[in-house]
Amino acid sequence: VRDSHALPRGAEMTAALPSYPVRFVHLTAIWAFGVTQPVLALVDGNPDLLLARGATRLDLVLFAILVTVAVPVLVLAYCWFVGRLSRWAGDVLYLVALGACLAPLAARAVKPVDPALVVALCLVAVFAAAGVVLYARSRAARLFVGYSIILPVVAAAAFVHGLPTLTEDAEAAPSEVEVSSPVPVVVILLDELPAVSLMTRSGDLDAARYPAFARLARDGTWYRNATTVHEWTSDALPALVTGRIGGRSSLPTSRNYPENLFSLLGGSYTMVVHESKTQLCSERYCPREGQPVAEIVHGLAIDAARLLIPRILPGAFSSRLIHVNSDIDLEEHTALSIDRCDSALEAVTGNA
Repeated sequence: VRDSHALPRGAEMTAALPSYPVRFVHLTAIWAFGVTQPVLALVDGNPDLLLARGATRLDLVLFAILVTVAVPVLVLAYCWFVGRLSRWAGDVLYLVALGACLAPLAARAVKPVDPALVVALCLVAVFAAAGVVLYARSRAARLFVGYSIILPVVAAAAFVHGLPTLTEDAEAAPSEVEVSSPVPVVVILLDELPAVSLMTRSGDLDAARYPAFARLARDGTWYRNATTVHEWTSDALPALVTGRIGGRSSLPTSRNYPENLFSLLGGSYTMVVHESKTQLCSERYCPREGQPVAEIVHGLAIDAARLLIPRILPGAFSSRLIHVNSDIDLEEHTALSIDRCDSALEAVTGNA
């Protein structure tokens, strides 16, 4: 990427700036170093977020595009508008925006030191300002930034290409199971509820605190020592509905586990299934309602921000923005889980 005009030595710093199309390339590349690449890497490393949001591949493509170019486009459009009124003001505003885009990268450099808040702010400001001065005065620096545009392009392409398929079901062999005496079946899985938390010191169910569980145990069979095969939900749930222990971790979807309890009984039973963290029941038996694209992309952006903040900002920053050692809003997700549980119970009661 070349500058739009050459300048004599000693010219004003803002006069050395390139044209607006080149500025867009530069701003997008710098934004990619501090935000785009880390965000896409974090989301790619946490595909359960996509599963929980019900994202389709189209949603993910739109999300990747917005993460890559939305901020540079909006910022540069405002700079261009200001530049129509005053070229100097537009140029200065562009340099300020450039420094703001350098701030996340500077924060990542400061994070290992983990200084106090005031010191961290000063260091980030100094590093960002130094980067702006170097960019404005050095043609070599601008060339390096221009050629770095390959980073967001490769990151976005790798993100979209490498994502698991979340919404397409694998073609499982039709089940030939015949249920001679069909009876209603209700399966409730309570995640992260150790049985010991329901017991007294003697190892019996605490009927005073949990009378409903006690009644259930009296009318049924309670396996006191039952446990799951894995500590992670994404591995424990597939084992429960397939009867097999997976050789490696994979997303709990019907595509990865086509032969499961739902596909086994789907031809004989009407399924009323509510899954909050999995998609083990295929679309054939459990049609899913699509969510608005804007809602999914907005949700992914919030999830990505919560993952990104504690990983790139010093502790003095991140502790002021989100709860320490918390990547998700537990209160919001807990309320959502309770609502889904209530909906599931209402559906079962209405179809009993």
